[in-house]
Amino acid sequence: MVQIQLQTKSHDQGPLASAIAMASWSWFDIIVLESPEATQARVKDGLALVWFSHENKLFQGTTTEQTGPPLASQDILNSLEVGLGWSISLYSF
Repeated sequence: MVQIQLQTKSHDQGPLASAIAMASWSWFDIIVLESPEATQARVKDGLALVWFSHENKLFQGTTTEQTGPPLASQDILNSLEVGLGWSISLYSF
């Protein structure tokens, strides 16, 4: 594997009620798991193996296609081993 890159189709969370909320509250992560059945990130050398891909764009009004940056760092690639799982997670608050 050379790199990992997410492409998503998503819709923003709609109108914002205040200036305090003028940031995206939705984002996508790539997570390495201990096994395909695991539900939490694997921890290696005291660090959770989680990489931010991209956030949901605000004020789009329609479903949009978005692409995160290529994740090709040695950290993410070196953390992959036979038998581990991985997950793409959407966080939305």
